[in-house]
Amino acid sequence: MWSDSRNGNPDIYMFTLASAEVPPLDDNCTDEDEECENGTQPLGNCSSELKPLDRIQALKEYVEITYRCNVKTKTGLADLLDTSKCYYEKGENKETVSMLNSFIHFIEKMKLCEQVSADEADYMVRKANEIIDQIEVN
Repeated sequence: MWSDSRNGNPDIYMFTLASAEVPPLDDNCTDEDEECENGTQPLGNCSSELKPLDRIQALKEYVEITYRCNVKTKTGLADLLDTSKCYYEKGENKETVSMLNSFIHFIEKMKLCEQVSADEADYMVRKANEIIDQIEVN
């Protein structure tokens, strides 16, 4: 549970974690002009029963709600996941996998540049690879 008062009103948010398997939050604010979100809780682990579309959405929510970074970086990551969702909904699995691989590549570059903690990067890459594996099995 957390509150967010960026719009001038104390909005309260809550969600339930599906699992304790999440990386620790880091204090990685990379844009001095944009405030990073804080006080958020990580999303839970996707269960194996979830379809790829649900798993992509869960990863996107992790990026949007939990991952603390430059707003433009967060938007770029979310856009890659949105595009992969769109391709998946159209049945274009090859393009979906390509977008998820782009997401992974972006995260790995950020890890090398120390713009994301190793734990967070490994978590996001692992989740994206799990989605790719599930798509390729079908």
